[in-house]
Amino acid sequence: MTDVREREKIAREIEKTSESIRKKHRALTTGRIEEDMALSKHFKPLSSRCDFSSTTPAKRESRDEDAASALKRVKKKEEEKEEEKEEEEASETFEVLRGDKRKGDYVYGVYLHKDGLMFGNKRFDVDDADNIIIDGVRYAGTPGLYELIFKRIPDDLYTEDDMNKYKSMLVATNANKHKHHSQGRLLSNWGYKYKHIIAPLMSMTPKPNKKSGKGLPRSTTLNENAIDYVHWDDPNELVDRLRLLDASHRAGNNAHDNEMLSIIEELREAGLIIN
Repeated sequence: MTDVREREKIAREIEKTSESIRKKHRALTTGRIEEDMALSKHFKPLSSRCDFSSTTPAKRESRDEDAASALKRVKKKEEEKEEEKEEEEASETFEVLRGDKRKGDYVYGVYLHKDGLMFGNKRFDVDDADNIIIDGVRYAGTPGLYELIFKRIPDDLYTEDDMNKYKSMLVATNANKHKHHSQGRLLSNWGYKYKHIIAPLMSMTPKPNKKSGKGLPRSTTLNENAIDYVHWDDPNELVDRLRLLDASHRAGNNAHDNEMLSIIEELREAGLIIN
């Protein structure tokens, strides 16, 4: 009789344990299980309530390994979520800095690279206090300085100190030179930023166009400042020139990439390109 009662008791314990395991499995599949449950509660009912002769050290070791694996999976998911969150925050931060795409500076400004944000040929970093770090030098991140770096036509927020810092950045990064190389030609054009900020800042005031030769087409006119293209009276001619350069680029000729950027900048300022 005692054996029968003992077996019934064990059967009830097994039933309770099975129900507990099913509940925990449902919680796990719905994402509500907590990290500490993976170790302290996941297999505890089996080991503490029943002492079966079939529970060998090998099986206990197997359960421990399962629990450890469950914990690793939970931690891995949390790490992946944290990484995704950081990537989203970085992307949002960059979009905030760039602001309206139509106002962004795509010639001299910050750009995305496989190594991160770049300004010219140097990494562009921002600390928790919004200070800008370039090539180991920390610059106070004022609104005016951010305008100078990111905007095609900066608002009048920048001070003389901001201008001096911006000049220092251009010198350090070669952001105003072709391929961001110290010996590269100037990324000069007739855009607002070059004419009113960069050229005066670097003591390179743009000079008027000068024709040489009777009947020389405006498309081949060069000025003394070796600007990549000249101002065109007819925007249709400018678009035609851009099409020719694009066809050349598609054919593998990258020698005119700078001129293409300058033409796009001119068309954007004329309101013919809105993005």
